[in-house]
Amino acid sequence: MEPFIQLLKSIEIHDEVIASSTSIDNTTKIGLLEMSGYIKDFLIANSSKRKLKSHEINSLKNELFIYWNESISEDVEQFWIKLKQLSIPFERKDPLKYALINNKFRRVDQGMGARNCWTAIKEMNSITERFTKSEIAQIDQIISDDEKNRLSILSKALAKKRILSSQYLKFGECMAYFESCKLLSFTSTKMKKMSFFEYGKIINLKFEPCRSYFSPSNPKTTRIVIRSRETSNRELTPNHPFKSSLPKNFHSLRLLLSPSF
Repeated sequence: MEPFIQLLKSIEIHDEVIASSTSIDNTTKIGLLEMSGYIKDFLIANSSKRKLKSHEINSLKNELFIYWNESISEDVEQFWIKLKQLSIPFERKDPLKYALINNKFRRVDQGMGARNCWTAIKEMNSITERFTKSEIAQIDQIISDDEKNRLSILSKALAKKRILSSQYLKFGECMAYFESCKLLSFTSTKMKKMSFFEYGKIINLKFEPCRSYFSPSNPKTTRIVIRSRETSNRELTPNHPFKSSLPKNFHSLRLLLSPSF
């Protein structure tokens, strides 16, 4: 099977898995299907005029496979199972293997994905054929340690009622992790609130659900909205460094926790 045909078949599998997914929300589905549609249209339109060069096909393939190489979910396992059934030899960049080598996940969204789906996928043949029993047990431990480490970061910030500027991003990632993994309850009708002091000025901070287009494997994350009387609203997500989005004189934030938190 030529690389051109392999990529077209991969697009068909991509579309099939995305469309049938019960874990990907509709907005993200539309974005992923539009992306694959663009790649398919480009392939067909240009192949009718000339033979596509290998680097062109590889570039399109890499774009299509970002989601499947960077995410951890049951959908991802199904995608690679279907590729194997058709003997499509595209190389897989497995974030679980990265975690085994480094004893941690490369990004917070991969930790979220593993925490949410590992129980469901760890008995799948695609997992048991790829990893030994000891490696599966190690992944269990990595997921557990990741949760404990994030809980420790969050607990220290809440206990001290203070977030240093160097911890803004980590704190936001921890909040997103616990919300995504349903370890904290955030809903659109009941938002958890915190208040902060910044040099004597009250700043209200809300944690609420939002969609992150920078992390397609975990589209539902936490938006942090900071409001003060002297500045316009600032919306931050864990994908954007807190420090770059905050006023330059923000050296730390003091937490005043509401009773509902």
